[in-house]
Amino acid sequence: GAGDAHHQQNSHQDDQDVKTSDQSQRPTPIHLQILSLMQTTITGYIRAGVSQRSERTIPDVAKHATNFIQLMHDANQVIKPSSRRLLKPEHFYNKAVNNDVDLHQHYFVWLHMVEYPEAWASQFSFCAYPFLLDSRSKS
Repeated sequence: GAGDAHHQQNSHQDDQDVKTSDQSQRPTPIHLQILSLMQTTITGYIRAGVSQRSERTIPDVAKHATNFIQLMHDANQVIKPSSRRLLKPEHFYNKAVNNDVDLHQHYFVWLHMVEYPEAWASQFSFCAYPFLLDSRSKS
């Protein structure tokens, strides 16, 4: 009777709710996959450079990946309130930058980039991208 129709309608609504929550709970959303690809690019070049003892030379492709992550970070920061952001701060941390790069050297370069922007414009420093650094590396 009428109760059955009401139950079927509620059951259909429950199915829609499940589908919606399944779609929003994807294990690897596209933005996370893209970020991971960029992070892997940076990590690969850092680890290759460390093994060749030439870590100070960061290839252009790793610089471009870092700049792309900067764009993703900036876009993510626009989302308010912060609890609704798609990516958490720790998604942006790069283990290779934090563990395998001489951050003291990068800090020295970054300071000169800030003080003398014209003279140091062509230089690169991971310290110019603080979202890549975890709290240990920043202290």
